[in-house]
Amino acid sequence: MGKVLSRVKRPFQNFNLESRVHKIISQEKPVPAPKYESVQLEIERLMKDNPEEFQEMVKKNEILDKHLKNVYVTSKSEILKPSGSTNVVKPLPLNRSSYEDPVFGIVEPENVPKGRVTLPNALQFITNHHANAAKCSVGHICEKYVLPEETVRNILKYCRTFEVYVPQNKNTKAKYAGPSIRRIKVVTRKFKEINSGEPKTEK
Repeated sequence: MGKVLSRVKRPFQNFNLESRVHKIISQEKPVPAPKYESVQLEIERLMKDNPEEFQEMVKKNEILDKHLKNVYVTSKSEILKPSGSTNVVKPLPLNRSSYEDPVFGIVEPENVPKGRVTLPNALQFITNHHANAAKCSVGHICEKYVLPEETVRNILKYCRTFEVYVPQNKNTKAKYAGPSIRRIKVVTRKFKEINSGEPKTEK
C-alpha cells in the first residue's frame, strides 16, 4: 500500500520543481533554520545587554570582504616528477615460505647487542647449569654470551626452568621435587587471654 501511495504523491511533489528551486536560489539571503528556545533567549539577552557590540558582530564588514575577494593563490613551482622510468617493475619476494610462529611467542631479533641475551639462550644456559654446574659454569656463560658476572649469578639464582615428573604407574607416590630446606616455618605460640571484665561463670 505504501508503494502505491508514494507513486501517487510523487507527481505532486515534483510539480513545478525547477521554478521553485530557482526561486529559492535567487534569494539574496537564505532563511535560517529555527533556533532552540534557549539559544533564542541567549541572543535576546546579548542584544539587550550589549546592543552595539551585537550589531557590530552581525553587520557585514565590507573592508574584510573586499580584501578576501582580492586574495588569489597561484602556484609557480613545477610539479615534481619521479626520477627514472615510470614503468618500474618491482621484483617479487624471493622468500615464499609460510610464516612460522615463534617457539616462545616472541620473534627473536637477528642481531643481539652485547650485554643482552635472547629468551631461548637464557633458558638453555639455565638448564645446562642446573644439570651440570661444573661444565656450564658462570665464567663459561659470561664468556660465551658476553654478560656481566653479577647478572649471570642473579639469573641462575632466581630463575629455574620447569621440570615434568612422570610416575612409572598410578600407584607410585608423588615425590617432593622442591628445595630440601623449607623456607617457611610455622611457629605456634600460646598468647595470653584478654579479660573482658565479665565475671566467669562456672559450668
